[in-house]
Amino acid sequence: MRSDRARRSPARPFCLMASLVALGSFASGAAHAESATDPAAITARAFDAAVLRPLGAVRLLAGAALWVPISVVQAVGDLARATGAPMGLSSGADGDRIRESFDLFVGDPADYVFTRPLGKDLGSG
Repeated sequence: MRSDRARRSPARPFCLMASLVALGSFASGAAHAESATDPAAITARAFDAAVLRPLGAVRLLAGAALWVPISVVQAVGDLARATGAPMGLSSGADGDRIRESFDLFVGDPADYVFTRPLGKDLGSG
């Protein structure tokens, strides 16, 4: 019995994530009911919900996993610059490199998955 649980447990978080992404996708697409009868729009929204949103969720998870070590390196670089230690890294003009990297690796993929209207980038939105 225990071995059955061990084999099923990795799929549960994925299924939960896919369900949440699908629910968020369909909720964001509900506002676009005016094109509900257009076959091209229906196909675009279905492709977006079935393929692009799950891939966007994978991109979000990968970006979050990459952002953590990148932000640590950036923070160490900022600390070294603040103490006057010589660094081979170029300094950011505005000093907000951690926020910019967060937006690039986590913020933009989260917007793509959770707030973008369903089928928007496929010509139906």
